[in-house]
Amino acid sequence: MSRKFQDQTAADKKEIGFHYQHYYALLQLLKLNPDESLSVEEKDDIVITSSSGLKLLQLKHTLQTKIDGSTKNLTSKDYSLWHTIDNWLKLICDPEDGREDDSAQIAFIASTYFGLITNKSKSDENVFLNNLEELKKAAINIEQFKENLSNLTEPKKNSKSKKVKDQSIEEPIMNQVIIDFLEFKYLEQLLSRIDITVNEDNLICQIKEYLRINLAVDNYEDAFFEIEGRLRTINYLTIKDNEKVVYSKADFSKKILQPVLDKVRNSKFYKTTEAYIENPKLEDRIFAKQLLDLDIDLEDIIEYNHYMQICLANLKKWEERDNIILPEERELYFKQAVKTWKHRHQIRHRQANSEENNSLDCYDDCMLEVLKLSSIEMDPDISNGTFIYLSDELRIGWLKKWKDKYGNK
Repeated sequence: MSRKFQDQTAADKKEIGFHYQHYYALLQLLKLNPDESLSVEEKDDIVITSSSGLKLLQLKHTLQTKIDGSTKNLTSKDYSLWHTIDNWLKLICDPEDGREDDSAQIAFIASTYFGLITNKSKSDENVFLNNLEELKKAAINIEQFKENLSNLTEPKKNSKSKKVKDQSIEEPIMNQVIIDFLEFKYLEQLLSRIDITVNEDNLICQIKEYLRINLAVDNYEDAFFEIEGRLRTINYLTIKDNEKVVYSKADFSKKILQPVLDKVRNSKFYKTTEAYIENPKLEDRIFAKQLLDLDIDLEDIIEYNHYMQICLANLKKWEERDNIILPEERELYFKQAVKTWKHRHQIRHRQANSEENNSLDCYDDCMLEVLKLSSIEMDPDISNGTFIYLSDELRIGWLKKWKDKYGNK
């Protein structure tokens, strides 16, 4: 349905852009790597910082549609495209940030990812996008790229320096941005670091799907609203106090994600089953020596080695990729497992049975134990793998004087 002129305000565009940035930031926060941090409205709309450099992410949303109702295309001379590129050029050459000389500019480009994300559609006639793709595939060289884009600055027939349709920048200014870009000394290096993502929409659905699939949250609807509400509130209070909005992975998990997951998380973590990695010197591992001394079959030892691999891989995934546990929670989990083992070990080795039987009983007790991580029961292979890992690390053992026997090996 068409809208009246008085209803079509600039505030609508600004408001939807703010929400678009908010939800995209939330999606990226969920996916942060352990060494990354995310800031909002610093050098760009969203900046992700890591030990390897920066990701500068510019977000552009449009409410404009084509006749068929689909989102408007990102055109060759789209204001959002060239305004973003112009900002990147100024940032690369910013003397206030120590990048007045060539070497600093080259280093900055090499360590920075430049991304434009928009809900606009890709046009088959977009000269910039088409040639960028061809350049990255080595189908054309940089000189051909420049030549193909130089046509964008040629005046259109019957055009008398009027404003670009539906944009607020005049044609001569737009052309100058394109010329400056094509004449940039390190254009080829810059183009290799630029990515344009179109048709990026349905961010709310993507966030919910991440919660449902990656974090195993059944009640992902409630989780979504609580997480995004917490994020808005903390961001507002941070800005109100004249502070920067910056989240490390640990900050986001501790302040926002973890409290919500503790309330709504499913009764089970989403577990992946890792392919078995063979160990050619399995019998030399500490845990294997401990089990061999109990006359445990090698076939069972191989199986337990697989359980240990599954356990460690999932703990790492839950902590580093999924953001659903903190390092201190992982270590607390191990400490509780050691405490459980210690109780079983003391009870069994008080028995009047033989040393071998008491050790086997201790081992059997632990293999039947169901461990909990953040109040969630672990699958048997995770629990078994945990005890095997701890025995391999010489934090637990099955014999009465296991430390004396294996401690120096």
